Amino acid sequence: MTQGPLILLVEDEALILLSTAELLESEGFRVIQTASATEAIGRVNEGGEPVVALMVDLDLKADLSGFDVAREARRRNPQIAVLYTSGSEGEVLDKKGVPNARFVAKPYRYAEVVNLLRDTIADNGGDEATP
Repeated sequence: MTQGPLILLVEDEALILLSTAELLESEGFRVIQTASATEAIGRVNEGGEPVVALMVDLDLKADLSGFDVAREARRRNPQIAVLYTSGSEGEVLDKKGVPNARFVAKPYRYAEVVNLLRDTIADNGGDEATP
């Protein structure tokens, strides 16, 4: 049995974190959940199995933003796919976001998230785009 792509999901709203993780798992992705930018960066830096994609909220209500998490993730792994989410900040993506990242506005449709993740993984050279 083939394991699906490993996704790092960073979202500080608990209900969104849990429901999105459940959705992604039901679609065959494996998900590491965290509500903290600091924890997410720690996971990216710890090594171990590589994360194929990062789905990160831009407004994490902390010292670090989703942009900071994505920049560190790309520094460590230039091939990591990045999908930003936010209820308000999509317009600054071109100025602050990492190259080849995608954006989905909240509230998002789950089918849109799954399709964007698969497309973003494929666009960044991932061969595990379809779990």
